[in-house]
Amino acid sequence: MSALRIAVLGAGILGGRHARVFSEQDVAKVVAIVDPNPSRATVVAERAGADGNVLEIGHVRTAATLQVHEVEIAVQLEAKGSAHCDEILQTLRDKGYSVSLG
Repeated sequence: MSALRIAVLGAGILGGRHARVFSEQDVAKVVAIVDPNPSRATVVAERAGADGNVLEIGHVRTAATLQVHEVEIAVQLEAKGSAHCDEILQTLRDKGYSVSLG
């Protein structure tokens, strides 16, 4: 039997949690995360795949024409320890995100 294909609507706190939980199930596969903010949806999708809990995302958009690489997104993540934190940060870097801690 093939996995149930899931779309998560909303990439906020609950949407991020749902995406992560579904991605851990053998019977379900997250195929889409939909949010009015494509940057936030992308981050949540990537975090779900890397087993990170998205706790909070802050985003300020000053112009509607800005591209993803032209904005800063603050993400608070919960990790299982320092090695897991390093894995999450490396996954973000591998996906092309500039990551700074602070």
